[in-house]
Amino acid sequence: MLSYIRHMSIRKKLLLGISGVLAVGLLLLGGFWLAHLMQPNNNPVPASIAPQVSFIPLVIPANIKSITTSDYKVSTVEDGTHILTYIMHVANADVTVSEYPQPSQFTDVPDFKSKFLDDVIQQTASLSTSSGTIVLGQMAKQQNKQFAVMLEHGLVVFMTPSESIGQDQWQAIGDTLDTIKPSS
Repeated sequence: MLSYIRHMSIRKKLLLGISGVLAVGLLLLGGFWLAHLMQPNNNPVPASIAPQVSFIPLVIPANIKSITTSDYKVSTVEDGTHILTYIMHVANADVTVSEYPQPSQFTDVPDFKSKFLDDVIQQTASLSTSSGTIVLGQMAKQQNKQFAVMLEHGLVVFMTPSESIGQDQWQAIGDTLDTIKPSS
C-alpha cells in the first residue's frame, strides 16, 4: 500500500488526503449528531405550547418521578406578558404554579421586591433551596390558604397547593425546580 502511495502524483495524494480529512470530519459530525439525539429530553413543556413561552421557566425536569407536572398552559395579559401555568403533583397535593418574567420595577425601584412580598403574602417562613428562596405564607384574601412565592431567575413564581404541604415538601420542590429552555 505504501509503495502505491509513493508512486502516486502529488495531485492524487492531495485528493486522497482531503478525502480522508472529510471522511473523518463527517464521522465526527455524525457522532455528535447521534449523541445529541440520544440525550434524554428533560423538558416537560409540551412542544405545542413551547413557542408561546417567551422566557426560560422554572419547571420540574421530565426525568424526575417524585414530583410530576401536567396541564401546561400559556396566557397573555393586557400588557403582552406571557404567563406559564401548570400543575405540580406532589405526595398529597396538587400545586398550581404560575410564573412570568419580573417587571422592570423589581430592579429599577428600591425595596420593590420586599413591598411586593408584603402586599402579596403574609410570610410565615422562608426556605433556601437549590433553585432559590421560597417564601411561604398565607393569602389574606383567600381564606388564609397556604401560598408560596419565588422571585428568582428573573421570574415571579406563585405556587398554590390544593391543601397545605409541609416545609420538607416545599424544600423538595425548590431543590427539584430547574430552568429549562422550552424547545420550539
